[in-house]
Amino acid sequence: MATVTGSFVASGRNPSVEIQQLRLVYSNTSITVSGSTASTTVSATLSVKRDSYGPSFGQTAVCYITIDGNKKTANYTDTVDTSWRTVMSHSVKVSYTASSDKTISLGAGFNMSSNSKLKGLVLPASSYAYGTGTQSGSLSLKLAKQITKCGAPTSVTLTRNSGSGSTILPNETIKISWSGAKSGTSNTIATYQVYYRITSNDSAPTTSTYSGTKNVDVTNGTTSGSTTITLSGATRGYTVVAGVVTRGTAGSSYYSGIKTGEKLKVNSLPGAPSVTPSATTVRSTGNNVSFTVTAGSDSDGQTRTLYYSRTSGGAKTKFTSPVSLSISSGNNSVYFYTYDGMEYSSATAKTISINTKPVIKSISTTKTELEGINGSASIPLVRKASFSASLNKTVTSYTWYFAQSSTSSISTSTKTSFSTSSSLSNYNFDALSITKGYYYKVGLIVSDAYESSDIVWETGSAQLPKHPSAATITSIINTKSGTTIAGTNANQFEDGVTVKWTNPAVSGGMLDIVDSKAIYRVRANSGSSWGGIIGTNNGSLTPGAANTSFFSVSANRGYQVQFGVRIRDSGDATADVYYSSLFTRAQLPYFANTTLNITGPNEAGKVTVRPYTNTTPLGFTSIKAISDNGARYYLDCIVNDKSVTITFISNKDKAEVENGDSTSIEIAADTVNTLLKDNRLKANSGDSVWNNNYSNVTYRMYVKDLFGNTSSNSVITSATNVNFIETPTFPTSQTITMGIQYYLPNKDTDSFASSIKYPSTESTITAKQINNDRMYNPGEAIVFKFNKPHDYNEDVVAYRIYAAITDTRPLSISKDNNYEEYEYSVLEDRVLPSSMKTGETETELIYQRAVDSRTINKFVIFYIVAIDSHNNVSNKIYSNTYLVGCRKQTPTATLDSATVNEQNKISISYSIQDLGGSQFENSLYKYKAGTDENSYPNFERDISIKLNSSDSAETTYTPKTFIHIQYCLDGDFDNQISTNYAYQIIPLDTDYPSLGGTVQSEDIGTFGGKKLYIRIRVVLLTGFGESNENYGNIGDYTKYNIVSTTTEIITYYADMPTVSHRAHHVGINTNNFDDLNENEVLVISDFMEREKIVLVGTDTSTGEAQEYRITIYLKQGKIDGAYIPGGNWDEEETISLFAVDDGTPFYVQGGGND
Repeated sequence: MATVTGSFVASGRNPSVEIQQLRLVYSNTSITVSGSTASTTVSATLSVKRDSYGPSFGQTAVCYITIDGNKKTANYTDTVDTSWRTVMSHSVKVSYTASSDKTISLGAGFNMSSNSKLKGLVLPASSYAYGTGTQSGSLSLKLAKQITKCGAPTSVTLTRNSGSGSTILPNETIKISWSGAKSGTSNTIATYQVYYRITSNDSAPTTSTYSGTKNVDVTNGTTSGSTTITLSGATRGYTVVAGVVTRGTAGSSYYSGIKTGEKLKVNSLPGAPSVTPSATTVRSTGNNVSFTVTAGSDSDGQTRTLYYSRTSGGAKTKFTSPVSLSISSGNNSVYFYTYDGMEYSSATAKTISINTKPVIKSISTTKTELEGINGSASIPLVRKASFSASLNKTVTSYTWYFAQSSTSSISTSTKTSFSTSSSLSNYNFDALSITKGYYYKVGLIVSDAYESSDIVWETGSAQLPKHPSAATITSIINTKSGTTIAGTNANQFEDGVTVKWTNPAVSGGMLDIVDSKAIYRVRANSGSSWGGIIGTNNGSLTPGAANTSFFSVSANRGYQVQFGVRIRDSGDATADVYYSSLFTRAQLPYFANTTLNITGPNEAGKVTVRPYTNTTPLGFTSIKAISDNGARYYLDCIVNDKSVTITFISNKDKAEVENGDSTSIEIAADTVNTLLKDNRLKANSGDSVWNNNYSNVTYRMYVKDLFGNTSSNSVITSATNVNFIETPTFPTSQTITMGIQYYLPNKDTDSFASSIKYPSTESTITAKQINNDRMYNPGEAIVFKFNKPHDYNEDVVAYRIYAAITDTRPLSISKDNNYEEYEYSVLEDRVLPSSMKTGETETELIYQRAVDSRTINKFVIFYIVAIDSHNNVSNKIYSNTYLVGCRKQTPTATLDSATVNEQNKISISYSIQDLGGSQFENSLYKYKAGTDENSYPNFERDISIKLNSSDSAETTYTPKTFIHIQYCLDGDFDNQISTNYAYQIIPLDTDYPSLGGTVQSEDIGTFGGKKLYIRIRVVLLTGFGESNENYGNIGDYTKYNIVSTTTEIITYYADMPTVSHRAHHVGINTNNFDDLNENEVLVISDFMEREKIVLVGTDTSTGEAQEYRITIYLKQGKIDGAYIPGGNWDEEETISLFAVDDGTPFYVQGGGND
């Protein structure tokens, strides 16, 4: 953008001030090129302004703008003044040869012929014909010639320099070809820069990121070409992408962008093939093996074929899978390859193992030789032996054989296999098909996966012994003691029996006897199979000897048991014999019906025993038990809730309880209570009492037979209760002794009792004393004194206090039946015993409750109930008298007037509308009524207490009133340490209801003769307690409760001059200055109703008079009508202070007006 300004002074005009100006602002758009032609649009705007003698308006001027010979004319009739006024605009599109520069000429004119100063203004200014014209700026616009970039090739191809396909070797020569490039404007093609890039993700090269580059010279203007590049060690699997940049004569700024084309992929070696042989090992003499081969993968997708060689790196033979090859010792390796048409993969080698034939080097034997009558002295009697073999290698199977003969000469031509174990450990040959008494020997053949060994026999042999004969049973008894229990079945037993037998004789060819013992076996019934044989202790081993065995028997009840004797020889051969009669394990006694009926104390239809208070016996009846072996009776109490069983009756003979087909038992109440007070039924082992309710208590009767067996079932009662829980109870004559704690700081100290008074209930006391002793105020506590209830369970956890609150005074000052007729509500739901204090005895409790605030007096009666851990609630005990809860509120007082008299004292006139004390809904009762009976002056009670238990005498409460006269110079009563503030305390002894009237301060000193802010604070004592009222010489009242109120403020205006002159400072309506800081110049104070400062000003700058009023409200701290500029955002930082309606200051930083 360019600006040309012409300044014109008409002939005969003052050249210093009568200057007219014409301004032409012009610019052009960005130049565009199309072929050899460049284009742009030139725009110009013409403005005019005149000297300060104007303005000119209502006259017509003719204007024009010329751009490159193209002229536009317009008329202008608007105002011409000292500001620039735009009169017209003009735009022209200019085209020129892009390879050459072009200069554009501009001109303009403004002609208001009716005005000699604005007539014939022209640019260039040198052409001004009516006076002197000067000009700044040029009216020529030079358009530079245009250069464009070369065009990149439109096609780039990448191929193998020799061969076909898109896959290359890592060191191959590649060919890059291109076409379609173009020269730029004024920029002829000179060379080409070829780039290539090798990456894993097909990334194309850029002029800054590439793997290699090459510059190719061409004849100027050549639009196509090609070149070759030889790669070196390109990464397999990566791709090669090429790109070409056209480079012109105009320099690097006008090179083309890069054009990229096709890609070639660097060949990846194919994967080695996978090979699966039909065998990994062949027998020692060799064999053919079939190989199944799968070609390895090829990431380039080329066709794959298979090759093998018999030596590493040897000649390769092409094949198709599977292939069968001969494998033998020394020629047992094969190498397999994948071929992708360009290169071979790495080899997969397979070596086949040549098997070693199994050989049994020796057989080791360990034989257990038995004592007996041998058939041959040199050959041992053997039933069990161990065999193992020593081999040349590990094998997969073993086969053991035996050969036998009736003589010691054994032929092995006939053999029998009997085991496939790798070794024989203590093997029992008695279990084989070897004839007892024959001779035998053992042989072995082993095999691996490919072939078997030759058979090898042990070098020795053995003889298999004959079996022993059976014993003779003489008798069996149904107990382990050897004696039958009288009254039991001889063929029934419980835990064991006694067996007697005689050993057999030993004949030639047999082994020695090593065991002679009783045995038995069990079955469910005659239709069942016998179970396994169970042995007992050994008897004498002497042939022909007599034996006796006492032993336990394991069998289910009712099962059959067969007893016998087993003889075992030294070779573990046995001979068993059984007794002719069967025995039966005794059945348990039982009840045909399992109901046990119970009678006793009943609650809600259920037998319930309360061990603390029960007086009723328990009775039990049922049918008798069925038993084959006699019966004894037992009775248990089962507390299922606690898993505790208590024995009530033990080992009672059936004759004592059975009567025909039934039984009957009764247990006295005292016995029942004593038995149930079992420590196991306490909630905790260390508890001193029982405190539980067991709702699932049953009684079970069962029997035992003469064997000592307990019956299989029992007779059981339905569920009953055993309830130790008893509700706490107060004696019916007991009452709560009510009291009032007048000094609350003692409530939780050791002196608590010294400040409590208990109202008398004697009929002789006066009405005044009755009311005086029963009134309590907030800030005090009501006291409940009573004896603990009787509690078997010792588990009272809380007390609940109820209150009846009424507007009518109860008829009696002591508890009577009328107390029970009031409507009560909960005052405190749960008062914990821990929050109570112990009275004069361990059973006496005292509870102090701080009093809440009241807005009206009420008569209050109380009762208390005890609550145990089971939420059982005791009977009620009522208060022995009523109390009066009194109102204690902030008094209502008014400061009627306040003046300063001639003696420089403040005279106060005040009135009290409400003391804040007693008020009733019932108008019969008042703070001070016509009679003592209905008067309740709760701030003026007659009270005498000890503030501490160590006090030698009681302190008497005396009602007293204090008037605090407070006055200050600045109205700030909160800053009471300021020199502008003072107060005086006036004590009064008058009766509270007569308060009000006038009081007078002492001399107020320097505060006299000044404007004062005055208020009073009225303080009334209400009783003992805590406060901050310590008045020094007047008295310390910090151990008293008070009520107080502070009145509104009265402003006292002292007579003073309207203007007070001082050295370098002035006061209006005040002579009160800040003498401490001495920095005030002007102090203005309100006076009476006058509170405004008004500032008035008149603005005539606009040709009219405009009045402005700024009003300052002294009493409100408020300003109206003030305009305070805050600057603007372009200027330096400014800070302005404002005030809102409530007088709070705030600040504006920065600016807000432009």
